[in-house]
Amino acid sequence: MKKTTKLLAAATAGAGLWVAALPAPSFAEEKPKAEPQIEVVGVSGSGCKKDTTQVVVDPNGGWVTAIYDTFTANTPPKPALKACTLVLRVTTASGYRIGMRQAAFSGDAMLRPGGSAEFKAKYFWQGGSHTEERVGWQHDGSYEGSWSATHELKDFWGSRCEGQDQLIITQSLKAQGSGHNSVGMNYGTFWNFVTEAC
Repeated sequence: MKKTTKLLAAATAGAGLWVAALPAPSFAEEKPKAEPQIEVVGVSGSGCKKDTTQVVVDPNGGWVTAIYDTFTANTPPKPALKACTLVLRVTTASGYRIGMRQAAFSGDAMLRPGGSAEFKAKYFWQGGSHTEERVGWQHDGSYEGSWSATHELKDFWGSRCEGQDQLIITQSLKAQGSGHNSVGMNYGTFWNFVTEAC
């Protein structure tokens, strides 16, 4: 499957799951005066080297999705570690702020008996004092198949009011064990955002 097709499929599936999970709209809520803007200003790490990652941003500022060509941790050596950091610049209208509400991750893993794999993600708003760090998926071998993880933030956690801010997202994969063990972010990632009044 071509990377563009995979991205469109991931975006459509992620958006569909997100919309299905939303409560019924309240017509009393005030619509934001302007949609937020999200820009990708950095993609780096051993799991997403130059020209191996494609990121698509919703022009309405509602979501971001990414597909990786080489974000896979393989043993040997052991442990095998791969990481990828995305830096997103967000711009909001006066009187509003933007926050991350949900993130979805998926891939494949192949683990021998005695092997193990782990996926983690952490999120940090530049200028903030809190880093949100979560384990996404863990498994011991033997295992062969797909994996998925979802992070949901029930309380608003996001940018400062109006102007520009940067969200730094770091994802990491680790594989351990003798022989060949592998865990990859083969199906990509999907992040949902929400805008609210300050």
